[in-house]
Amino acid sequence: MKGNLPIDLAGELEKLIAFVGERKSIKASDVEELVGRSVEASAFDIGWQIGRRDAASALRLVSDLMRSGKRPHEIVGVISWHLNRLLKALELRGNGRCDNDIAAELGIRWKDTDAFFGQMKAFDINEVRSKIKALLAADLDIKRSRYDQGMVLEFAVIRLCLF
Repeated sequence: MKGNLPIDLAGELEKLIAFVGERKSIKASDVEELVGRSVEASAFDIGWQIGRRDAASALRLVSDLMRSGKRPHEIVGVISWHLNRLLKALELRGNGRCDNDIAAELGIRWKDTDAFFGQMKAFDINEVRSKIKALLAADLDIKRSRYDQGMVLEFAVIRLCLF
């Protein structure tokens, strides 16, 4: 969406209605196809693939984000943000906090709590710390290196899936 005014929202809704045509319903996939996927949702999905050690799927998601206009350092940022949330949740749970308290402290939406805590099971604290360090190194390489930024990101994602 381009702005925050009601007129801007009305314009975006008109585009969506034109996009779906004669259909009587609008699906989430219609919105994603028209305006792109939520970066937060993509970071969560990439987190799942990293946890499953599925580099091919993680790379497809990264590629989709880059095609939609996200820059490599932005993608590193959202993956890092997500991994930092997982790390904080693991630390809080290790300190005896219950999942409801953790969700409230981290601002995890009610509808996302089961998936978030399910994803946490794929990681341990030291592993997440290691992945965050790898992302920091990738971020520095993206910003300082003469190598292709997209390639640096892809190598980082592969590395995250390997360890």
